Amino acid sequence: MSDFEHHTHADEPDEHSRPLHLETLDESQLTRVYEMIMDAQRLAGPMSAARHELIGKLERVEESKLVKDKLLNERCSICYTPFGALIAEEEMMLAMDTPGASERSLGVTRLQRCGHYFCRKDISKWILEGNDLCPYCRAPYLANTTGNDAAPANPASGGATPHGGQPEEDELEAAVRLFEERQQQSSLPSLSGSDGFLRVLREGAGQQQQWRRPASHGGSSMYS
Repeated sequence: MSDFEHHTHADEPDEHSRPLHLETLDESQLTRVYEMIMDAQRLAGPMSAARHELIGKLERVEESKLVKDKLLNERCSICYTPFGALIAEEEMMLAMDTPGASERSLGVTRLQRCGHYFCRKDISKWILEGNDLCPYCRAPYLANTTGNDAAPANPASGGATPHGGQPEEDELEAAVRLFEERQQQSSLPSLSGSDGFLRVLREGAGQQQQWRRPASHGGSSMYS
């Protein structure tokens, strides 16, 4: 293959990087696109307030508590870091007054409902990314969720937040990551990138009129 042919093929976008035009999709593909967006939009729905409240109430677990319960050498089931190492890192970062260091992202915490311990940074991220169950025992930690996955937020909610404004940026970024993961698992081309998707989330209910779900003809969902 010549250098010209090599560069020509290398520069051609693959199937998953081409922009997607809705008018080119058939009904089953539109349904799959809708399901992916609804799955991501749940992160910007009414549950957002409950998630931020839960994270704000996560307790800071002291080293003495871990020693008493013989958990100092146990590991966080998300990041697999020993709790003792997380405590040591927290003490060092706070003692050095490290820029950007926050007690809310350091150390060890515990979910009140099931009592399991985690790295505070990673369990906070887990909660904000839309997970409703303890990653260790699968018990729900939000008041209005059950052992099953929580239902998607009402699209008409427009992405309510604790502050009554637009969804928090970290939640939007999490939504894009989730959307891109779903996209990678499907056979659909790229959905115009993160900028376009963030715009879809921010525009909320008005944008939903352009993303009406096609009528179902008994086909199974991509998540069934």
